[in-house]
Amino acid sequence: MMMKKMVLIFTASSFLAACAQMFPARSEYLGGNRYQLESSGNIFASKQTLKNLIDKKAKKLCPNGYQYETDDGLKYQKETFYHNNQPLPSDYLVMKQIVRCN
Repeated sequence: MMMKKMVLIFTASSFLAACAQMFPARSEYLGGNRYQLESSGNIFASKQTLKNLIDKKAKKLCPNGYQYETDDGLKYQKETFYHNNQPLPSDYLVMKQIVRCN
């Protein structure tokens, strides 16, 4: 019975991890025409895709152009979700950049 639960948990977490989740980049105004932009996706998201999401948001916020102030790069985040009191570990990618509008 325990083996069935383990297989079920593994299968469920595999299906959840396989969903290609992409979300629009989020922004936080820092003052002085500066924004911190953040994009995230699951482990199947590429660095270029996350960067494209940030660029798209930056173009929307800064129609006259922008410059990157930082390159925090790509970071892996780990989070555990629970379903029926069973832990489902999940990994995802986060990219953060600070941009200054021209």
